[in-house]
Formats: sequence, C-alpha cells, structure tokens
Amino acid sequence: RYNALMSIIGYLLSENKPQSLTKAILLTDIKLLENKDDANGGTGKSLLISALGFLVQVFKINGKTLKNNLNFIYSGLTREHNIILFDDVTNNFKVDTFYTDITSDMTVNHKGSIIETFKASESPKLVFTSNTPFNLKSSSVGYNTIISSNNAFGNSITLKIVV
Repeated sequence: RYNALMSIIGYLLSENKPQSLTKAILLTDIKLLENKDDANGGTGKSLLISALGFLVQVFKINGKTLKNNLNFIYSGLTREHNIILFDDVTNNFKVDTFYTDITSDMTVNHKGSIIETFKASESPKLVFTSNTPFNLKSSSVGYNTIISSNNAFGNSITLKIVV
C-alpha cells in the first residue's frame, strides 16, 4: 500500500498527464473492504490532498452537496489548478459521470456565461474521497486507481496540518 500511495502522490504532483495513463484517484477507507455497511472516516484521505495543496493548486468540491445539475460544478476553476478534489462523496455517487472529464477535454462553465475548454493534457487530475464504497461499473476499472487508507493512529488522535 505504501508504494501505491507514493505512486499516487507522484502522479498528482506531476504536471505530466498523458492521455493513455489518465486515471481518477479514488480514496476510501480500508474498513470498507472488511464491512461495506460501515461508514468510516478520519483516516487522512482529505488530509493527504490538503497537504498536496501546499505544493500544487487544489480546487475543492463538497461531495455531499453534489446534485443532479452539474452545469456549474467547475465554476471558479482556473488553469492554475492541478487537482480537483471531490471530497466525501455519498454512497450513491457515480464516478462514471465524470469519465469524459477524466479522459478528454474538460468543459468549464463559469457562472456569468463564460465557458472554457481545458485540453485533456492540461486539465486538472480528479480525486474522489468517500467514507462509503464507490459505485463502480466493472468496465470502469481502467479509469480509476483505488487506494484505501487505514486509521493507523486509532480514534484517540486527531491529525491536522500545522503551518
């Protein structure tokens, strides 16, 4: 798991985004592998991406507030952003809704009628975190890299970033 995590960090920090290797990063809890009915948290999934935010620009989207109308989901996104974090998506969230954004050009519809297109090679990389299992089709495996995090410190320790 350590090597997988280091590969993901390297991928997210790299500005290189070859279309043949483009993936979404899905971060979930290891306890979900043991019991899919448990909703866990506090294992550092969002903390990891927040830490990367000190090195690259992260555009954060609250995954719990996503609705069916995604027209302006990227409003505010700029070409300086390297990562889009869909933080804490719900159990009915469908990652496949974003496959075009993962593998092709990304259309950014800003509020106020401004529409931009980011080339696939220049668009931010997508990261999804969840405390519940991801709803994935079997055909989607090639588009995703899934890593599970573990609460190595127990429930008594709270991790935070100190600057």
